[in-house]
Amino acid sequence: MNTSSESQGAPVLVCYVPGLDARRLEATTTPYLHELRRHLPVINIRTLPSTELVPTIVSGTLPHQHRVWQVSLRPEFRVGAPRTPLPRVTDAVTSTAQLVHHFFDRGYDLAVIPRRRRRRFDLHRFKYTRRLESEGAMQDFAGYPSIFGLLGDEAHYEFTKDFDALPALLQRLPTEGRALEFLEMYALDLFQHWHLDDEPAMREALMRTDGFVRELHARCNTRGVRFVLLVDHGQERVVGTVPLVQTLRRSGIPESEFSYFVELASARLWFHTER
Repeated sequence: MNTSSESQGAPVLVCYVPGLDARRLEATTTPYLHELRRHLPVINIRTLPSTELVPTIVSGTLPHQHRVWQVSLRPEFRVGAPRTPLPRVTDAVTSTAQLVHHFFDRGYDLAVIPRRRRRRFDLHRFKYTRRLESEGAMQDFAGYPSIFGLLGDEAHYEFTKDFDALPALLQRLPTEGRALEFLEMYALDLFQHWHLDDEPAMREALMRTDGFVRELHARCNTRGVRFVLLVDHGQERVVGTVPLVQTLRRSGIPESEFSYFVELASARLWFHTER
Protein backbone atom coordinates (compact mmCIF):
# COMPACT_ATOMS: atom_id res chain seq x y z
CA MET A 1 0.00 0.00 0.00
CA ASN A 2 1.67 3.23 -1.14
CA THR A 3 0.24 6.48 0.21
CA SER A 4 2.49 9.26 -0.92
CA SER A 5 2.90 12.93 -1.68
CA GLU A 6 3.10 13.97 -5.32
CA SER A 7 6.63 15.37 -5.17
CA GLN A 8 9.39 13.55 -6.99
CA GLY A 9 12.37 12.45 -4.92
CA ALA A 10 10.54 12.76 -1.61
CA PRO A 11 12.02 10.85 1.33
CA VAL A 12 10.37 7.52 2.07
CA LEU A 13 9.21 5.93 5.30
CA VAL A 14 8.35 2.23 5.10
CA CYS A 15 6.12 1.02 7.91
CA TYR A 16 6.49 -2.77 7.88
CA VAL A 17 3.76 -4.49 9.90
CA PRO A 18 4.14 -8.29 9.56
CA GLY A 19 1.04 -10.25 10.50
CA LEU A 20 -1.46 -7.49 9.65
CA ASP A 21 -3.98 -9.83 8.05
CA ALA A 22 -6.17 -8.18 5.40
CA ARG A 23 -9.03 -10.49 6.40
CA ARG A 24 -9.16 -8.75 9.79
CA LEU A 25 -9.33 -5.19 8.46
CA GLU A 26 -12.90 -4.10 9.20
CA ALA A 27 -14.55 -0.69 9.43
CA THR A 28 -15.46 -1.23 13.09
CA THR A 29 -12.02 -2.38 14.33
CA THR A 30 -9.54 -0.80 11.92
CA PRO A 31 -11.41 2.11 10.31
CA TYR A 32 -8.32 3.92 9.02
CA LEU A 33 -6.70 0.88 7.44
CA HIS A 34 -10.06 -0.15 6.02
CA GLU A 35 -10.39 3.24 4.26
CA LEU A 36 -6.79 3.15 3.02
CA ARG A 37 -7.45 -0.12 1.25
CA ARG A 38 -10.58 1.30 -0.34
CA HIS A 39 -9.20 4.59 -1.61
CA LEU A 40 -5.45 4.23 -2.15
CA PRO A 41 -3.31 1.99 -4.40
CA VAL A 42 -2.76 -1.56 -3.15
CA ILE A 43 -0.08 -3.77 -4.68
CA ASN A 44 -0.17 -7.50 -4.04
CA ILE A 45 3.17 -9.19 -3.40
CA ARG A 46 4.19 -12.83 -3.56
CA THR A 47 5.76 -13.90 -0.29
CA LEU A 48 8.62 -16.37 -0.02
CA PRO A 49 7.99 -19.48 2.12
CA SER A 50 10.46 -18.36 4.77
CA THR A 51 10.23 -17.65 8.50
CA GLU A 52 12.34 -14.49 8.12
CA LEU A 53 11.66 -12.09 5.27
CA VAL A 54 13.36 -8.83 6.30
CA PRO A 55 16.84 -9.73 4.94
CA THR A 56 15.31 -10.55 1.54
CA ILE A 57 13.26 -7.35 1.55
CA VAL A 58 16.18 -5.05 2.34
CA SER A 59 18.95 -6.85 0.40
CA GLY A 60 17.11 -8.34 -2.59
CA THR A 61 18.75 -11.72 -2.00
CA LEU A 62 17.13 -15.11 -1.46
CA PRO A 63 17.31 -17.05 1.83
CA HIS A 64 19.94 -19.50 0.57
CA GLN A 65 22.12 -16.46 -0.24
CA HIS A 66 21.73 -14.25 2.83
CA ARG A 67 21.50 -17.38 5.03
CA VAL A 68 19.51 -15.82 7.84
CA TRP A 69 17.80 -18.59 9.82
CA GLN A 70 19.54 -21.12 7.59
CA VAL A 71 21.68 -24.19 7.96
CA SER A 72 23.84 -25.85 5.32
CA LEU A 73 24.90 -29.46 5.29
CA ARG A 74 28.65 -29.89 5.74
CA PRO A 75 30.43 -31.53 2.78
CA GLU A 76 31.59 -34.54 4.77
CA PHE A 77 27.95 -35.43 5.53
CA ARG A 78 26.57 -35.08 2.01
CA VAL A 79 26.94 -38.80 1.38
CA GLY A 80 24.93 -39.65 4.49
CA ALA A 81 25.42 -39.56 8.21
CA PRO A 82 27.83 -42.20 9.51
CA ARG A 83 26.26 -44.72 11.85
CA THR A 84 27.16 -44.28 15.48
CA PRO A 85 26.74 -46.75 18.34
CA LEU A 86 23.76 -46.07 20.61
CA PRO A 87 22.81 -42.98 18.59
CA ARG A 88 20.10 -41.65 20.89
CA VAL A 89 21.38 -42.70 24.30
CA THR A 90 23.15 -39.42 24.96
CA ASP A 91 20.51 -37.16 23.39
CA ALA A 92 18.76 -36.42 26.68
CA VAL A 93 22.04 -35.45 28.34
CA THR A 94 23.24 -33.20 25.52
CA SER A 95 19.82 -31.60 25.08
CA THR A 96 19.60 -30.80 28.78
CA ALA A 97 23.08 -29.27 28.72
CA GLN A 98 22.09 -27.10 25.75
CA LEU A 99 18.93 -25.93 27.50
CA VAL A 100 20.98 -24.86 30.52
CA HIS A 101 23.41 -23.06 28.20
CA HIS A 102 20.52 -21.30 26.46
CA PHE A 103 18.97 -20.24 29.79
CA PHE A 104 22.12 -18.34 30.78
CA ASP A 105 23.18 -17.23 27.29
CA ARG A 106 20.36 -16.02 25.01
CA GLY A 107 22.81 -15.68 22.15
CA TYR A 108 22.95 -19.47 21.98
CA ASP A 109 20.30 -20.24 19.36
CA LEU A 110 20.03 -23.97 19.02
CA ALA A 111 19.04 -25.47 22.31
CA VAL A 112 17.92 -29.11 22.26
CA ILE A 113 19.55 -30.11 18.99
CA PRO A 114 21.45 -33.31 19.77
CA ARG A 115 25.17 -32.98 19.16
CA ARG A 116 25.24 -36.03 16.91
CA ARG A 117 22.87 -34.21 14.53
CA ARG A 118 24.02 -30.63 15.06
CA ARG A 119 27.59 -31.42 14.01
CA ARG A 120 26.32 -32.16 10.49
CA PHE A 121 25.46 -28.52 9.81
CA ASP A 122 27.06 -25.14 9.43
CA LEU A 123 24.75 -22.78 11.26
CA HIS A 124 23.90 -19.36 9.83
CA ARG A 125 21.65 -17.71 12.39
CA PHE A 126 20.56 -14.18 13.08
CA LYS A 127 17.94 -13.55 15.77
CA TYR A 128 15.73 -10.58 15.06
CA THR A 129 16.65 -9.05 18.42
CA ARG A 130 20.24 -8.68 17.20
CA ARG A 131 19.05 -5.98 14.84
CA LEU A 132 18.90 -3.73 17.89
CA GLU A 133 22.51 -4.27 18.92
CA SER A 134 24.13 -1.89 16.44
CA GLU A 135 23.49 0.05 13.25
CA GLY A 136 25.93 -2.26 11.48
CA ALA A 137 23.78 -5.33 12.06
CA MET A 138 21.59 -4.44 9.08
CA GLN A 139 24.32 -3.22 6.71
CA ASP A 140 24.87 -6.53 4.95
CA PHE A 141 23.95 -10.21 5.15
CA ALA A 142 26.58 -12.84 4.33
CA GLY A 143 28.44 -10.22 2.31
CA TYR A 144 25.40 -8.98 0.39
CA PRO A 145 24.83 -5.27 1.06
CA SER A 146 21.38 -4.15 2.15
CA ILE A 147 19.70 -0.87 1.24
CA PHE A 148 21.05 0.47 4.54
CA GLY A 149 24.59 -0.46 3.59
CA LEU A 150 24.21 1.18 0.18
CA LEU A 151 22.65 4.42 1.44
CA GLY A 152 24.75 4.76 4.60
CA ASP A 153 23.67 7.64 6.84
CA GLU A 154 20.80 8.49 4.49
CA ALA A 155 18.92 5.36 5.61
CA HIS A 156 17.84 4.21 9.04
CA TYR A 157 16.25 1.05 10.46
CA GLU A 158 13.94 0.99 13.49
CA PHE A 159 12.55 -2.06 15.25
CA THR A 160 9.94 -2.43 17.97
CA LYS A 161 8.13 -5.41 19.43
CA ASP A 162 6.28 -3.44 22.10
CA PHE A 163 2.97 -1.60 21.70
CA ASP A 164 3.95 0.67 24.58
CA ALA A 165 6.90 1.97 22.53
CA LEU A 166 4.66 3.30 19.75
CA PRO A 167 3.91 6.75 21.29
CA ALA A 168 7.63 7.48 21.61
CA LEU A 169 8.19 6.48 17.98
CA LEU A 170 5.46 8.88 16.91
CA GLN A 171 7.31 11.69 18.66
CA ARG A 172 10.38 11.35 16.44
CA LEU A 173 9.33 9.69 13.17
CA PRO A 174 9.80 10.58 10.42
CA THR A 175 13.29 11.99 10.91
CA GLU A 176 14.50 14.89 8.81
CA GLY A 177 17.52 14.46 6.56
CA ARG A 178 17.07 10.80 5.68
CA ALA A 179 16.15 9.43 2.27
CA LEU A 180 14.76 6.20 3.74
CA GLU A 181 13.47 5.10 7.09
CA PHE A 182 12.31 1.53 7.63
CA LEU A 183 10.24 0.79 10.70
CA GLU A 184 9.56 -2.84 11.57
CA MET A 185 6.51 -2.76 13.85
CA TYR A 186 6.70 -6.33 15.10
CA ALA A 187 4.40 -5.87 18.12
CA LEU A 188 1.25 -7.11 16.37
CA ASP A 189 2.90 -10.19 14.88
CA LEU A 190 4.42 -11.15 18.22
CA PHE A 191 1.13 -10.56 20.06
CA GLN A 192 -0.73 -12.81 17.63
CA HIS A 193 1.61 -15.71 18.31
CA TRP A 194 -0.07 -16.08 21.71
CA HIS A 195 -3.48 -14.38 21.40
CA LEU A 196 -4.83 -15.15 17.95
CA ASP A 197 -7.79 -17.05 19.43
CA ASP A 198 -8.61 -14.28 21.94
CA GLU A 199 -11.01 -12.06 20.00
CA PRO A 200 -11.27 -9.17 22.52
CA ALA A 201 -7.48 -9.00 22.87
CA MET A 202 -7.04 -9.15 19.10
CA ARG A 203 -9.52 -6.33 18.56
CA GLU A 204 -7.60 -4.15 20.97
CA ALA A 205 -4.26 -4.95 19.30
CA LEU A 206 -5.68 -4.20 15.86
CA MET A 207 -7.20 -0.94 17.07
CA ARG A 208 -3.85 0.15 18.50
CA THR A 209 -2.15 -0.74 15.22
CA ASP A 210 -4.77 1.17 13.27
CA GLY A 211 -4.33 4.28 15.43
CA PHE A 212 -0.56 4.11 15.13
CA VAL A 213 -0.66 3.89 11.32
CA ARG A 214 -3.12 6.80 11.19
CA GLU A 215 -0.87 9.06 13.27
CA LEU A 216 2.32 8.05 11.49
CA HIS A 217 0.75 8.61 8.08
CA ALA A 218 -0.44 12.04 9.15
CA ARG A 219 3.05 13.01 10.33
CA CYS A 220 4.52 11.85 7.02
CA ASN A 221 2.02 13.92 5.06
CA THR A 222 2.82 16.98 7.16
CA ARG A 223 6.56 16.62 6.50
CA GLY A 224 6.35 15.71 2.82
CA VAL A 225 7.50 12.12 3.37
CA ARG A 226 6.30 9.33 1.11
CA PHE A 227 4.57 6.70 3.26
CA VAL A 228 4.53 3.00 2.38
CA LEU A 229 2.68 0.42 4.45
CA LEU A 230 4.25 -3.00 3.85
CA VAL A 231 2.56 -6.23 4.94
CA ASP A 232 3.95 -9.55 3.75
CA HIS A 233 1.79 -12.09 5.59
CA GLY A 234 -1.15 -12.65 7.89
CA GLN A 235 -1.58 -15.39 10.47
CA GLU A 236 -3.70 -18.53 10.61
CA ARG A 237 -4.88 -20.24 13.74
CA VAL A 238 -2.98 -23.46 14.43
CA VAL A 239 -5.51 -26.28 14.34
CA GLY A 240 -3.31 -29.37 14.18
CA THR A 241 0.19 -30.78 14.10
CA VAL A 242 2.27 -32.83 11.70
CA PRO A 243 4.52 -35.40 13.46
CA LEU A 244 7.16 -35.06 10.76
CA VAL A 245 10.15 -36.52 12.60
CA GLN A 246 8.14 -39.53 13.80
CA THR A 247 6.83 -40.05 10.27
CA LEU A 248 10.37 -40.03 8.89
CA ARG A 249 11.47 -42.58 11.46
CA ARG A 250 8.50 -44.85 10.69
CA SER A 251 9.15 -44.69 6.94
CA GLY A 252 11.65 -47.54 7.09
CA ILE A 253 14.39 -45.49 5.43
CA PRO A 254 17.60 -45.63 7.50
CA GLU A 255 18.56 -42.28 8.98
CA SER A 256 21.97 -42.62 7.35
CA GLU A 257 20.27 -42.07 3.97
CA PHE A 258 18.92 -38.59 4.71
CA SER A 259 19.52 -35.53 6.87
CA TYR A 260 16.87 -33.14 8.13
CA PHE A 261 16.59 -29.91 10.03
CA VAL A 262 13.24 -28.85 11.47
CA GLU A 263 12.57 -25.46 13.04
CA LEU A 264 9.81 -22.90 13.45
CA ALA A 265 7.27 -23.47 10.65
CA SER A 266 9.78 -24.99 8.24
CA ALA A 267 11.67 -28.18 7.51
CA ARG A 268 14.59 -28.95 5.21
CA LEU A 269 15.63 -32.41 4.05
CA TRP A 270 18.70 -33.67 2.20
CA PHE A 271 18.51 -37.12 0.59
CA HIS A 272 21.71 -39.09 0.03
CA THR A 273 20.52 -42.05 -2.05
CA GLU A 274 18.46 -42.40 -5.22
CA ARG A 275 15.50 -43.99 -3.48
